[in-house]
Amino acid sequence: MIDPRVRPLLLVLLALPAGCAADRPDAGALGVFRAAHWRPEAPRAVPDPALVESLRDRHELIAARDVALDLAAARPDDPVALRLASRAESDFLVVTAADDAMADARASAAWSALDFAERARAAGADEAAAWSQLAWAQGAVTHLMPMFSRADHARVVLRSVDEALARDDGDATAWATLATLRLRLATLPWIADLFAVGAPEATVDDAIAAAQRAVAAEPSLASALLLAKALDEAGRGDEAAAAVRSALEDDRILPRDPWFEDEARRRSGLTPGAGARTTP
Repeated sequence: MIDPRVRPLLLVLLALPAGCAADRPDAGALGVFRAAHWRPEAPRAVPDPALVESLRDRHELIAARDVALDLAAARPDDPVALRLASRAESDFLVVTAADDAMADARASAAWSALDFAERARAAGADEAAAWSQLAWAQGAVTHLMPMFSRADHARVVLRSVDEALARDDGDATAWATLATLRLRLATLPWIADLFAVGAPEATVDDAIAAAQRAVAAEPSLASALLLAKALDEAGRGDEAAAAVRSALEDDRILPRDPWFEDEARRRSGLTPGAGARTTP
């Protein structure tokens, strides 16, 4: 905890570097990014929400993204099309997570996901899935914002989570977003804590509880790893490994699971790649 007597001086000294963050891309920049990361060599399917879901269920996240972006371009005022496009950009973040060369593209994808999610809400989307995707997209750009803005932004994310859970208290994305937010707030490094005046209160136990709800709603490997991270912070390493093993043993293989399997197997003490359930 920062001594309140020295906080003002530290804030002055750190204000300039803390305020240096990338500006939010405008519509033109987002359009350039989306066009650059479509697959022009791929045959263009007739955009259809059912095709997006079918491709995701087969773990073809990039192909599903192509169709989702086509769908949003063809139906720019359709809240369902816009929500699917937002989720597709979130999928892009998962697929490119380990590629350092894609850092700029990942930042653009995070902003693109938020843009689509906000447009879906503006177009009338009011179901739990729309609110939880908005919350997830809002959370994904937090690190791209100036530090002075992040405490207020955390409250914005929390409001979107609350809206989602008010409509469906079993929404896995909302619980995972809440767990991520609470864990980040509960484990802020000192410099981030310095700028976090007014941020929502959170504890590691809060994060564990939310992550457990996410896993109960949908036992994805991502949620299991999030739960394990929170349990590790609480010094409950055996429970953390058990949570990941349980998710690996589940027969359901969710759309993003292949991209988390090696990490999950390492975390659970299994050999990555040996007897893998899926292949990205």
